[in-house]
Amino acid sequence: ITLPSSSIRNLKNPGSVIDIYDTLIEHYHDLRGTDVKTSRKMWVVTDKQPSYGAMHAGYPIVTHLDVADPEGEKFLLNENALKLNTSKYWGIFHEIGHNMQQSEWTFEGTLEVTSNVFNLYGMKKIGNLDCWTVPWLNKQIWKGVGYLNNGSDFEIWKNDAGVALHTYAQLADTFGWAIYKQVFRRYQNMSRKEKPNNNQEEIDKWFIIFSEECKFNLAPLAAFWGIPLSQDAINKLEDLP
Repeated sequence: ITLPSSSIRNLKNPGSVIDIYDTLIEHYHDLRGTDVKTSRKMWVVTDKQPSYGAMHAGYPIVTHLDVADPEGEKFLLNENALKLNTSKYWGIFHEIGHNMQQSEWTFEGTLEVTSNVFNLYGMKKIGNLDCWTVPWLNKQIWKGVGYLNNGSDFEIWKNDAGVALHTYAQLADTFGWAIYKQVFRRYQNMSRKEKPNNNQEEIDKWFIIFSEECKFNLAPLAAFWGIPLSQDAINKLEDLP
C-alpha cells in the first residue's frame, strides 16, 4: 500500500494491519479456488488524482487521499477499524474484488455485482458480518422489494448493482459459502471447450453449475428475479428438486 510518508509516520505497527489485508486476499483466493502464492500480488496506491471515480481497480488499485488520512474514518491502515468497523472499508474490499473477477461468471450487468460477492465474503471473514447485516446491502433491501413488487424487469436488474446483489446474497445465505467455493472451482477446472461463448451461455452456465452443486433446481429462482434462462437450461435442470 503506497501512501504519503505523513500517513505512516506515527504508525507503530504497520505489519499487523497489512496482515489483515493479506488475510483478506487469502480468503478471496480461497473463495475463488486459486492459489494466492502464485497469483498476481495486489497493490494499492493513494493518489491526489485517480483517473476514474473515488477508487478504481487494476494493478495498482488507485484511491483518493481521503483513505490516507490517519484521522479519517476510512484510513486504510486503521487496524481497529478494519476489525471492528469493517463495513467502512466496503470501497477497498470492492476494488480488490474487481481484481478477482473472471469473465466466465460475470455476465452482462454483473460487473459491479460479482465483485461484491467477494465483498460479502470478506465482510464475513474479517468483520463477522452476515450478508443481510452488511450496511451497503442492507440499505438496498427496499430496492430489492420494490423490484420484485414491480414485475422483476431484468433490464433494471442489470443496471442496479444493489438489486442484483440480492440474488447472489440469497444464494450465499441459503446454501452457504462452501457451495460458492465448489461453483468457482468448477469454473477453474473448466476446459476451454466447456467455457461459455456468449452472454446467454454465461447466464445458463452459472445457474446450471450452481444448481448441480447445491442439488436444487434454481430455474425458479432465476424466473423470480427476472433472469432469463434458455429453454435448454430449464430442461437440463428439471430433474432436480
